[in-house]
Amino acid sequence: MGRPVAAARRYAEAAFQVALAESQLDRWQADLAAAAAMLGRSDVEPTVHSPAVPLTERVEIVRQLLEPRIAPGPLLGRAYKHLLAVRMDQGPIGREAAIAALQAWWADQPESDTAT
Repeated sequence: MGRPVAAARRYAEAAFQVALAESQLDRWQADLAAAAAMLGRSDVEPTVHSPAVPLTERVEIVRQLLEPRIAPGPLLGRAYKHLLAVRMDQGPIGREAAIAALQAWWADQPESDTAT
């Protein structure tokens, strides 16, 4: 179980860098707190952590619970897709590489102060 947690941590840290760059850290913290509270409920937590429930079903449960409360913006979606593409091209990468890839991507975005 250590490997998926480590990978999730790397991508979360890279996403944190985007939140900082967008000056959206307060919103992200509020969304994360809301997600943690929702997924930690006694009627939800056992289901989303159960290996007996198929992964696709667990993902759908989480989506249905969080989607009405946490509306990810288009920029987050683009950053996520970029990190997925990097993962598909390069395989698992370390924290520093994930942050560097996200920062390079961010520099090319129209919302970035450094975009050309």
